[in-house]
Amino acid sequence: MAIRDVIIIGAGPSGLSAAIAAKQQNLDYQVLEQGVLVNSIGRFPPQMVFFTTPELLEIGGLPFVSPYEKPTRVEALKYYRKVVDAFDLRIAFGEKVLAVAASPGASMGSEGAIDPTAAEAEAPRFAVSTRSKLGGQRVHHARNVIFAIGYYDHPVLIGVPGEAMAHVRHDYAEPYPHYRQNVSFRHGCLTSSGPPDTLLVRGQAGSRRGRPRKEFRGKHRQYEAERAFSIRGRAAAGTPPAVDSSKASTPQGSPSPLRGS
Repeated sequence: MAIRDVIIIGAGPSGLSAAIAAKQQNLDYQVLEQGVLVNSIGRFPPQMVFFTTPELLEIGGLPFVSPYEKPTRVEALKYYRKVVDAFDLRIAFGEKVLAVAASPGASMGSEGAIDPTAAEAEAPRFAVSTRSKLGGQRVHHARNVIFAIGYYDHPVLIGVPGEAMAHVRHDYAEPYPHYRQNVSFRHGCLTSSGPPDTLLVRGQAGSRRGRPRKEFRGKHRQYEAERAFSIRGRAAAGTPPAVDSSKASTPQGSPSPLRGS
């Protein structure tokens, strides 16, 4: 039974940074990722532009070179692929973690954490149960576990009826499929990292009207000039608004009769 020094859950930028550090310290490590490399960034719309500058996205001391002041999603995906290849990181993709449990030999503290003052416990200390994308289950053993799972798969719900329905989104998705359709934005606002294409759907926050408000049209022009924009003069941090397409068509399934501009 293989007992690794550390298991890293998540292959986002934080998980990759931890893997690089583990490799530089000659530790026996394994990264487990339920999706693809930098899964959250991979699920952003293709035209995504980051709010931050390239140097703030760098990891492992490798430069992130971009011709733009704010890098794009495509550039970020390419950069993190190069990071993995440069360090030859050990990553298992499509491996969803089901449970992490302390092994019987581990000495536990009062709050469930390993007690660092206790005598050396018998390895392994942790058992990490996973399921592959093909359905196979296995258990990994390690002396340490690092959680680098982020928050993208855990939306903050607001407790309104219908938010758990299949056609309601809680992430920043490609807006193009909702062109000329009735939509509703709830619990969020456009951010400086979001492209103006978010405004090309029919509707606005809390409204069925087809014509965007004047300030929205002005912000679109500002983005074209500066590659970034803010709502009401402030940059909002977090995930841009979810798109609710519950009213995307009439009950008969025909396109909505509302006109957009």
